[in-house]
Amino acid sequence: MDQSGFSCRPRHFRNQEEFERWYEIRSAGFGEWYVEPRPPKRSLLDNRHVANCKAALFPEFIHELRDDKGAPIGFLATVPGYWSGNEHSLHDYSYIEENLQFHPLKMLALTAWYLLTMHSPRMFDLVARKIRASRMTRANAVFLIAILVAPEHRSLGLPQYLIGRAKDAATRLGYDYVVAPFRPNAYGKFKAAGNAQHTDELFAEYCKGKTPEGLPQDPWLRAVVRLGAHLYRPVANSFSVRGSLAKFERLRKNFRPNDWYSPAPDVWECGETCTWYVDRARRLVMSVESNYWGAIDLREQQRQAPDAVAAMSA
Repeated sequence: MDQSGFSCRPRHFRNQEEFERWYEIRSAGFGEWYVEPRPPKRSLLDNRHVANCKAALFPEFIHELRDDKGAPIGFLATVPGYWSGNEHSLHDYSYIEENLQFHPLKMLALTAWYLLTMHSPRMFDLVARKIRASRMTRANAVFLIAILVAPEHRSLGLPQYLIGRAKDAATRLGYDYVVAPFRPNAYGKFKAAGNAQHTDELFAEYCKGKTPEGLPQDPWLRAVVRLGAHLYRPVANSFSVRGSLAKFERLRKNFRPNDWYSPAPDVWECGETCTWYVDRARRLVMSVESNYWGAIDLREQQRQAPDAVAAMSA
């Protein structure tokens, strides 16, 4: 059991209801454009057994957060990776995210083995060790992919707490960094204040904004800097998601319907970080997400720790 009655441990869905709750929390965090509010029915590759298998393969990287009654209220998804320390190598969110993806047939075979050996962890570990080694060899960083907290538990500092858990996991693994594409959560309001369209220049301008104390003007960026993160490189087009025009029109109708505006033909904003671009010829819509790459250097924090203890003693 961890602080304030919450517990954080490797993710495991005990039943179908918890798996559906995971979808609900993801949809609330990312929006229905990215994640449906309910899992698909009778899916071979998207079900709780497959999800539990992947978490059992990589328990240091896939976590759940539960309240004092044992109900799931948040999730932390990370992946192992390598970072050279060069800020210009931090460019492709999708490339990092793919590190724990498997070919569908291989994932089905792994899940079958997981279910067969559920009551014999040593048997499962015979396969798990090889899989883990293939994905973790030469890794020196934990990359944050998603931090999700149920809406009713926000404003409790739980995202910062989950970053702390990622730091703990990286330290246990002997890694040097915790790296993340941090999402400036007030950039959408910044755009909406002037009915502005997202551009590389506008995003860079927003990211450079500081408080009188010299901290980032964006609340989330400010929070991660206080946790020890160095912000290295804003990326105005970090990753994109494609959907149908019909799906986008449903989104505009159901999600913040009074906040949408079009600063240019077939470009749409609604006070969110991302921007939507419409291709009417193909009846497709592409959303583009902006992020700010940053990293927590665990070696730096370890060097500072003895100095801090010495100062307290003095």
